[in-house]
Amino acid sequence: MNDGMQLKTWVTRDTKERFASVARHQSLSDSALLKRLVELMLQTASGGVTASLPAITKPLRGARLTVRLHPVDQLLLSERAAARGMPAATYVSVLNQG
Repeated sequence: MNDGMQLKTWVTRDTKERFASVARHQSLSDSALLKRLVELMLQTASGGVTASLPAITKPLRGARLTVRLHPVDQLLLSERAAARGMPAATYVSVLNQG
């Protein structure tokens, strides 16, 4: 039995095309990416992000990972992170928690 509900919104053609490009780049459908973003926003808004993070026994502050992004993806990343009031690297790190 599916208890899911549907969310809908209207966006510009350009926004839709950019969003679809990001979804394809992540091997996701538009709706799967949107679902992840909604879940992330709800976790962040309720303060549940830190509660759901696995315990780390040793700080990994010095660990670094460098990723090259397409300019469109970089713009979307910057916009999403700024909308949540967090640095882009922090936003990316919590995306994987969904």
